[in-house]
Amino acid sequence: MWGKILNSNITDVAKLAGVSISTVSRVLRDNYPVSDKTKEKVLNAVKTLNFTPNLIASSLKSKQVNLLGVVLPNLKNNVIMSIAESITFEAKKYGYMTLFACTENNEELEKIILNLFRSSLVDAIIAASVMKDDSVFKMMQSINIPVALFDRSVGDIDWVGEDGYRASYDMTKYIISKGHKRIAFLKGVQDITISKERYTGYLDAMKESGIPVIPELQLPGDFKEDKAFDLVRDLLCNIEKDKYPTAIFTSNSSMAKGAMNAILECGHRIPEEISIASYGDLDLPKNARPRITCIRQNAREIGKLITELIMHKIEEKTNKEKRMERSRIIVPVTFDEGESIRDINCRPL
Repeated sequence: MWGKILNSNITDVAKLAGVSISTVSRVLRDNYPVSDKTKEKVLNAVKTLNFTPNLIASSLKSKQVNLLGVVLPNLKNNVIMSIAESITFEAKKYGYMTLFACTENNEELEKIILNLFRSSLVDAIIAASVMKDDSVFKMMQSINIPVALFDRSVGDIDWVGEDGYRASYDMTKYIISKGHKRIAFLKGVQDITISKERYTGYLDAMKESGIPVIPELQLPGDFKEDKAFDLVRDLLCNIEKDKYPTAIFTSNSSMAKGAMNAILECGHRIPEEISIASYGDLDLPKNARPRITCIRQNAREIGKLITELIMHKIEEKTNKEKRMERSRIIVPVTFDEGESIRDINCRPL
């Protein structure tokens, strides 16, 4: 009996319920009027047989499974995970489920994931991409798979994100205004847009302020907490104390956590000895002190807007009158002054 239940199909359900196969299909799809009595018989048969509809087979006929493929760069960054949560919440409003995959910021792995999504009949793809060009995404679009990007822009693919250059520039200017000149910068993954934008904002602010950029204080953290920890710990262990950075600015929140832990492990106080600022909120307990100076990203709004954008693009497939111009949507950030940047202009009496 158990073997039969495991191998049950729509014919078995129809036979047990005493109805036609088409009636079972109508009940499961809920797309055609069926009496409550008949619906109850079908659903009881489904439950008894532990029957699961074959979504792949159904999709071959309908060409739609109401499934979004979502590509994430990592599963550790609280901002990325908040955006993913927002996408899931918003997609449900449209009757869509989300299928997530993680690249760990590896371009080759992302190509594999995108090919899997292409072959698994997702209706559209949303990605925070590590790609250096848009050729793969354009190939997806050429076979009628809508694509939209968030956080990181690539080529001329539709995108929702922030003005990372301006936010980083403004934060660096703020740190400088507090008297800091030896400002270390923890960089992101090389060659992707947000890394370039945030680093360029820092460099331009330093240059305009007439402050030299010190090579040994430019640290390639790759957006990783553990790598940031190692880099900052090694820096503090291997240079003279009078050459320490007075402030560290990290280009994401994961690296800020790593840098903070390294500073504390080396026996230094924040911000009394070394100040720190983060691009992205660290999601620490509300009573944690000092409160970290940061650029707050609006993860919920990014998730909402990228989902709305991909839904418009799905609709474009069947309704050419709905065709949209290329979209680049910038979501404002907010500045949290926090308590982790010491004003070294104010000398103790």
